Formats: sequence, structure tokens, C-alpha cells
Amino acid sequence: MARTLSRPVRRTPDAHPERLQEGNAVEGITGNIATVGYGLATIGPGIGLGIVIGQTQIATARQPEVAGRLFTNMMIGAALIEVLGLLGLVAGLMFT
Repeated sequence: MARTLSRPVRRTPDAHPERLQEGNAVEGITGNIATVGYGLATIGPGIGLGIVIGQTQIATARQPEVAGRLFTNMMIGAALIEVLGLLGLVAGLMFT
């Protein structure tokens, strides 16, 4: 006679929809929402950097003699734009 060994089935509270509590569902989703939120937060700085760098290139092509001042102003603007991306990252980490 052959013996079959079966593992006991572990039941978790999340395994049954009728036992699913609102707190558990929200806790499971917050990490995903934060990831999507940070992804959306990077769109703005990305567009901003594209505009700033593109316009600086156009201005440098039109007036090469002011390239130094334009580059300095572009770097200040790019730093301010990057702060927005970092704020999105920090907010995403704080709310997970």
C-alpha cells in the first residue's frame, strides 16, 4: 500500500475574499500607487529639461557670443527642474 504525503494547505486571511479586510487591501496597493506616482512625477521634469536644453541650443546657435551666460542660466534652471524630480522621489518613499 503506497502512502501519499500531502502538504498541509496554509490558509492566509487574504486567501478568502470574504475575509479580506479593507485595511489589508489598502496596505497591499500603496506600494504600487507610489511607484506609479513617482513615474508620473518624472514626466514633468523630463519635459522641462527637454524644453530648457532645446531652447538653450537654439539661442546658442543664434548668438554664439552669449553661450557662456546661456550655459550658466541653463544649469541653474536644470538644477531647479531636477528638484521637482527629487521631490517626487521623496514623496514616493515617504508614502510607501
